[in-house]
Amino acid sequence: KIVYDDTRTSGYLVTEPVTAESGTTAFSDMVTALKSLTATQVVDAGLSQETLEKYGLAQPAAKITFDMNGEEHTLAVSAPDEEGVCYLTADDHDVVYEVTQDDVATWAGVDLMDLRMSYIWLPNIQDVRKLTLTVDGDMVYSYDVTKVLNEEKSTDSVPSYDLQVKNAGGEDIDYEVYQDYYQDILSIAVLSADQNPYSDSPTLRIEYEYFEKDGSDVIEFFAVEGKDRYAAELNGEFNGLVRKQSVEDLVASLPDLDRNYSPQVEEENSSAVESEASSASSEAE
Repeated sequence: KIVYDDTRTSGYLVTEPVTAESGTTAFSDMVTALKSLTATQVVDAGLSQETLEKYGLAQPAAKITFDMNGEEHTLAVSAPDEEGVCYLTADDHDVVYEVTQDDVATWAGVDLMDLRMSYIWLPNIQDVRKLTLTVDGDMVYSYDVTKVLNEEKSTDSVPSYDLQVKNAGGEDIDYEVYQDYYQDILSIAVLSADQNPYSDSPTLRIEYEYFEKDGSDVIEFFAVEGKDRYAAELNGEFNGLVRKQSVEDLVASLPDLDRNYSPQVEEENSSAVESEASSASSEAE
């Protein structure tokens, strides 16, 4: 099930069987195809049980219900025959249509991974007032965010804010360091919708709390026995399998975030120091 949701980055949200952003290329192709679907011919009239069974529509291979311009439509299609011909019923039309497999492939042959974005969740960094990460149930890292109006970048109608971040000890965290880690969280990709047995306790728990709305969103990662994967849950519901290394990298770099350390920033600082040293050496010569 996919619904229009203008609060999401993509504009569309999968709500069943998981919650995830949609708006993928496959989704766009499907919408385009539904707007322009045509039949090769009408092959039979009267949707009796006998007729439905004759054309493989008593138990359709695929069925889709969609709302377009305020009108609800339902299509059902048979599996293709050896020549790629399918049979289709539409809404309450009392006829059976012939279509090609290619005509209906964008929805009859699509699966969940085609229609969802690979991201688990995409909260905008500007919307999150607190980020809390818990490792193995008891090691907690939390980051409180304050918005500060940037008067130079703001306009009368559109304010612009800078974010100030503090860790649980009240120490300032460089925004670029925080931003890099935040991006690493968002970029963890769901690789599969397969639901394998996984542990009862999460290795990593991530909670987002917001400025403008109550409640929170929680992502949890659970080890999958015998596989190089972690199961991801969003708000207590299975969301997909992700690469084990991606989660372990997040856990391993948490202490660096908390001590305000970024390898990239460190590299830039080292280059600056080396440049100053080289310059000083040249002046001495």
